[in-house]
Amino acid sequence: MASIQPDKIDRFFQSQHYIQISHDETSARVDMPIHPEHKNSRGFIHGGAILALADETAGTCVHGDGRTYVTQSMDCKFISNVTEGTLHAEAKLVHRGRRTAISEFRITSDDGTLIAAGQGIFFCIANEMLY
Repeated sequence: MASIQPDKIDRFFQSQHYIQISHDETSARVDMPIHPEHKNSRGFIHGGAILALADETAGTCVHGDGRTYVTQSMDCKFISNVTEGTLHAEAKLVHRGRRTAISEFRITSDDGTLIAAGQGIFFCIANEMLY
Protein backbone atom coordinates (compact mmCIF):
# COMPACT_ATOMS: atom_id res chain seq x y z
CA MET A 1 0.00 0.00 0.00
CA ALA A 2 1.11 3.51 -0.77
CA SER A 3 0.97 6.35 1.71
CA ILE A 4 -0.30 9.78 0.80
CA GLN A 5 2.39 12.43 0.91
CA PRO A 6 2.08 14.69 3.99
CA ASP A 7 2.09 17.88 1.87
CA LYS A 8 -1.05 16.62 0.07
CA ILE A 9 -3.08 16.10 3.27
CA ASP A 10 -5.55 18.91 3.86
CA ARG A 11 -6.13 20.87 7.06
CA PHE A 12 -9.37 19.07 7.86
CA PHE A 13 -7.53 15.75 7.77
CA GLN A 14 -4.94 17.13 10.17
CA SER A 15 -7.54 18.72 12.47
CA GLN A 16 -9.23 15.35 12.99
CA HIS A 17 -5.98 13.78 14.27
CA TYR A 18 -5.98 11.04 11.64
CA ILE A 19 -2.71 9.25 12.20
CA GLN A 20 -2.58 6.82 9.31
CA ILE A 21 -3.80 6.77 5.77
CA SER A 22 -2.88 4.10 3.29
CA HIS A 23 -4.47 3.00 0.08
CA ASP A 24 -4.08 1.07 -3.12
CA GLU A 25 -6.29 0.90 -6.21
CA THR A 26 -9.20 -0.81 -4.44
CA SER A 27 -8.93 -0.22 -0.68
CA ALA A 28 -8.03 2.30 2.02
CA ARG A 29 -7.55 2.50 5.78
CA VAL A 30 -7.62 5.52 8.09
CA ASP A 31 -7.18 5.39 11.87
CA MET A 32 -8.45 8.12 14.20
CA PRO A 33 -7.44 8.29 17.86
CA ILE A 34 -10.37 9.61 19.88
CA HIS A 35 -9.77 13.13 21.22
CA PRO A 36 -12.04 15.30 23.40
CA GLU A 37 -13.12 17.36 20.37
CA HIS A 38 -14.55 14.20 18.75
CA LYS A 39 -17.02 13.70 21.62
CA ASN A 40 -20.56 14.92 22.15
CA SER A 41 -21.95 16.31 25.42
CA ARG A 42 -22.51 12.77 26.76
CA GLY A 43 -18.91 11.73 26.20
CA PHE A 44 -19.49 9.51 23.16
CA ILE A 45 -18.02 10.08 19.70
CA HIS A 46 -20.14 12.59 17.81
CA GLY A 47 -21.90 11.12 14.77
CA GLY A 48 -20.39 13.86 12.62
CA ALA A 49 -16.87 12.75 13.58
CA ILE A 50 -17.73 9.16 12.66
CA LEU A 51 -19.26 10.22 9.34
CA ALA A 52 -16.25 12.42 8.55
CA LEU A 53 -13.95 9.43 9.12
CA ALA A 54 -16.17 7.31 6.87
CA ASP A 55 -16.10 9.95 4.12
CA GLU A 56 -12.32 10.32 4.37
CA THR A 57 -11.73 6.58 4.12
CA ALA A 58 -14.32 5.79 1.44
CA GLY A 59 -13.15 8.78 -0.62
CA THR A 60 -9.50 7.80 -0.33
CA CYS A 61 -10.43 4.34 -1.56
CA VAL A 62 -11.94 5.60 -4.82
CA HIS A 63 -8.96 7.90 -5.47
CA GLY A 64 -6.87 4.77 -6.09
CA ASP A 65 -7.15 5.32 -9.84
CA GLY A 66 -5.51 8.76 -9.56
CA ARG A 67 -8.57 10.74 -10.65
CA THR A 68 -10.23 13.52 -8.62
CA TYR A 69 -13.59 12.75 -6.98
CA VAL A 70 -16.04 14.58 -4.75
CA THR A 71 -18.59 13.00 -2.46
CA GLN A 72 -22.00 12.64 -4.09
CA SER A 73 -23.73 10.80 -1.25
CA MET A 74 -22.98 8.85 1.91
CA ASP A 75 -25.06 6.16 3.61
CA CYS A 76 -23.93 5.48 7.16
CA LYS A 77 -25.47 3.13 9.69
CA PHE A 78 -24.41 3.88 13.27
CA ILE A 79 -24.21 0.56 15.13
CA SER A 80 -22.37 1.22 18.40
CA ASN A 81 -20.19 3.82 20.09
CA VAL A 82 -17.18 4.09 22.37
CA THR A 83 -15.63 6.80 24.53
CA GLU A 84 -11.90 6.15 24.16
CA GLY A 85 -9.27 4.41 22.06
CA THR A 86 -8.87 4.55 18.30
CA LEU A 87 -11.36 4.12 15.49
CA HIS A 88 -10.21 2.01 12.55
CA ALA A 89 -11.90 2.67 9.21
CA GLU A 90 -11.50 0.43 6.18
CA ALA A 91 -13.04 0.87 2.75
CA LYS A 92 -13.16 -1.34 -0.33
CA LEU A 93 -14.07 -0.39 -3.90
CA VAL A 94 -17.40 -1.83 -5.09
CA HIS A 95 -17.76 -0.12 -8.48
CA ARG A 96 -15.76 2.21 -10.68
CA GLY A 97 -17.37 3.73 -13.77
CA ARG A 98 -16.49 6.60 -16.08
CA ARG A 99 -18.14 9.24 -13.85
CA THR A 100 -18.84 7.59 -10.49
CA ALA A 101 -17.25 5.22 -8.02
CA ILE A 102 -18.76 3.42 -5.04
CA SER A 103 -16.97 2.13 -1.96
CA GLU A 104 -18.17 0.35 1.17
CA PHE A 105 -16.72 1.13 4.59
CA ARG A 106 -16.61 -0.34 8.09
CA ILE A 107 -15.45 1.47 11.21
CA THR A 108 -14.43 -0.57 14.25
CA SER A 109 -13.08 0.12 17.73
CA ASP A 110 -9.84 -1.23 19.19
CA ASP A 111 -11.57 -4.41 20.35
CA GLY A 112 -13.21 -5.02 16.95
CA THR A 113 -16.69 -3.75 17.85
CA LEU A 114 -18.50 -2.51 14.74
CA ILE A 115 -19.15 1.22 15.20
CA ALA A 116 -20.53 2.13 11.77
CA ALA A 117 -20.87 0.76 8.24
CA GLY A 118 -22.17 1.97 4.91
CA GLN A 119 -21.18 3.16 1.47
CA GLY A 120 -20.21 6.30 -0.36
CA ILE A 121 -20.88 7.33 -3.93
CA PHE A 122 -18.31 9.66 -5.47
CA PHE A 123 -18.45 11.75 -8.64
CA CYS A 124 -15.37 12.12 -10.83
CA ILE A 125 -14.66 15.79 -11.52
CA ALA A 126 -11.24 15.50 -13.18
CA ASN A 127 -8.97 12.87 -14.67
CA GLU A 128 -5.76 14.35 -13.26
CA MET A 129 -3.84 12.88 -10.34
CA LEU A 130 -5.03 14.10 -6.91
CA TYR A 131 -2.24 12.67 -4.74
